[in-house]
Amino acid sequence: MLALVLCSVLAQAPVSRIDQRPITSAVQTDDGAIWAIRDGKVARFDDGWRALDGPTTGEAVGVSVDGERGVVALWKTREGSELWRHGQKESGRVATMPTPPPGEPSLTVQRDGAVWITGATRRLISIARSGTVTTSVLDPAWLVMPEAKVKPVCRALSANGCCETDASAGQVYCGRVQAFERNGSMWFWSTGSSNSYVLPGLLQLSKGTFTPWSSPGLPDAVTRAVLPFERHVLLSAQSALYRLDLVRRTVTPEPFPPLKDQTPQDILSLHRSGATWALAQRGFRQREGQLFRDDGAGFHLVLDGVGGQVGLFARHAAFVSAKAPDGVEHAWLATQEGPLWHFGGATPELVDWAAGLATADITGLFISRVAAKRTVLLVTDRSQGTFRMPVFEPITRPIPGLLRFPLQGRAFTWSADDRLFWLEGVEPLALKEWTGVAIEVRRPPSPLRDAFTSASTIIADEDDVWVVPQPSRGFSDQGPAVARFGKGTWTIHANAGAALSAGLDRATPFHGLDADALIAVTKDGMRCMKDPNGKLTCALRDGTRRSWTAAEITGGPSSSFWTAPTVDAEGQLRVQVNHLGRNMLWTWNGTKWSASPDTSLPPLPSGVACKGAPGLAQGVDGREWFSTREGLMVGRNGVCRLRRAGVALDGIVTARFDSKHHDVLVRADEVVVLVDADRFPETTLGAPQQEGAKLMLEVKGAPVAEVRVDGARWNLVELKNSTLELNGLAKGSHHLEVRAADDQLRVDTTPASLDVVVR
Repeated sequence: MLALVLCSVLAQAPVSRIDQRPITSAVQTDDGAIWAIRDGKVARFDDGWRALDGPTTGEAVGVSVDGERGVVALWKTREGSELWRHGQKESGRVATMPTPPPGEPSLTVQRDGAVWITGATRRLISIARSGTVTTSVLDPAWLVMPEAKVKPVCRALSANGCCETDASAGQVYCGRVQAFERNGSMWFWSTGSSNSYVLPGLLQLSKGTFTPWSSPGLPDAVTRAVLPFERHVLLSAQSALYRLDLVRRTVTPEPFPPLKDQTPQDILSLHRSGATWALAQRGFRQREGQLFRDDGAGFHLVLDGVGGQVGLFARHAAFVSAKAPDGVEHAWLATQEGPLWHFGGATPELVDWAAGLATADITGLFISRVAAKRTVLLVTDRSQGTFRMPVFEPITRPIPGLLRFPLQGRAFTWSADDRLFWLEGVEPLALKEWTGVAIEVRRPPSPLRDAFTSASTIIADEDDVWVVPQPSRGFSDQGPAVARFGKGTWTIHANAGAALSAGLDRATPFHGLDADALIAVTKDGMRCMKDPNGKLTCALRDGTRRSWTAAEITGGPSSSFWTAPTVDAEGQLRVQVNHLGRNMLWTWNGTKWSASPDTSLPPLPSGVACKGAPGLAQGVDGREWFSTREGLMVGRNGVCRLRRAGVALDGIVTARFDSKHHDVLVRADEVVVLVDADRFPETTLGAPQQEGAKLMLEVKGAPVAEVRVDGARWNLVELKNSTLELNGLAKGSHHLEVRAADDQLRVDTTPASLDVVVR
């Protein structure tokens, strides 16, 4: 079973949330201080944040370490841009420039204190320590476009570089230029897409002269990552690594494991700590990545399935490493959207934010010593602020009841008995199953292993799980082959037609789609989803299909679907539609659509912990999920309960139960399983007692219960000493249905019922 508790070197003490102000970028100097752009200003962190001086107007857009002198910061002002230096011995404005800063700016500081400003532009701006500004412009002849082979014609120069509109090729952009200093020279390289103007290799500046660095064997392709050493660099291009000897001017291919089904330039970032690390994109437009490590004997795969945004246009990964007191090196990696991975033990570990750390866009990871024997991992985040977590401390207590594992996009499905299936982000294809107890791998035998990739859709019907490859992978017009897994056996169907005749149509008509839409299954077996045409489409059990546009549901124009379809506690289909700026919940009762009375979240009673918290999602059992500082909350019909203390989650798209009745929360890139409750409450009623028009009924052992009178709506009621009180019942016979609920507002799936007569 995949280890998904907090990594072994992290203490289980609560994470300290220092500040919620967003951090867009951050760096660390040798003295351990953290310098960051925080709310558009420059700030320094020692054991707390301290704002630094800057221009009276404008915002900071770049920050970089300035050797032993502190940091330099680039500001965008109303008049242009300014460079500031912040340090112990000197601080203040270095230079003022009349032009705005380049797009996606990068700052590089030379040993003599000169600062280079580069970015998505042809301008290379050098600022000497004296404040003298020198601007150089990349010659268009030095730029290439690897895929389209279009020669750049730069007629003008703007802050965003040489961007032109071509009638045949559309708009083409320059790549992003970066720099480093080695062997007495400045070196420049660029990143970009295959239709960007980029440098084919390196550009050397020595003694005031720019020289394109060329040598036999240097690929003419987009450079995705460069890692400089003392006299050589590693350069990634065309899904491979190359070692460039800067002194001898030689290029040697660096052995690297083959990458299957990759597009060029998939090695996105390189890092050097005690070992050399390489982060690769798994494939075009796939969100997960692969992490490789070289300890001196060559690169080997460490982790297949790095979660979060790992793509061509993602920001660089955040990476930090440090040695524990026993000498063992530990490393942490976070991609643009997290999650955070730890490497230092026998296997990679997914760091569990079990103490409330909810990140959406990690911008930096830093090791900081806050006491003689106390070390913390400090995390800066673009949306959530700053957090710190103790490291190199023994585990004091385990974090029970919380499992997390990454998903490949949303390629997942539930079986009829509530088992969860998803595609592991590796090649060849591996189907994984969460049984409610453990994660099982259902790897297909040969020749199926080579027939499919993780860029697929998976669908479950009553008996089997179907795996349908992405249709854009070059299959014939007959459709892609489809794999079926059932009763422990894999079967392949040569094309979609055969698969449909074998029973896929009984499951869903949506074969071959990207797995972006969640399928809702109603109580009568109707399977529905938002299709690529913007409609809500359902496959009925008799093989027929029904589709609705958002306008057809609301009966008016200017309507659009706000969420994927879900199912309410009664098993009825529902969907949220935006009409004229208002989101409204609509329910299908089998014959018509009607606006639900609870079109918005019900008002929560005052004093509860989730009052005023934004709703995340509504589960299939009718509970609303909220994220607060106290933790994860659930609400039902105006009652709110703490579901998981210290856990804050955003981006939940659906919530339901697994086969063992655990709460399963699905986010964009991971599944969170709350395993601390595996039994639904059971309803045991005492004998009813009547006092006039008031009926009292004992619901044994339950703090909360739901009651329905004569088939009307269910209402959740707080019990007094396990007693349900009903007032105002009309005289005559009534049919009562009661289902007990626990402290997590989960209700009994088999209600108890009784008939009473009010006299």
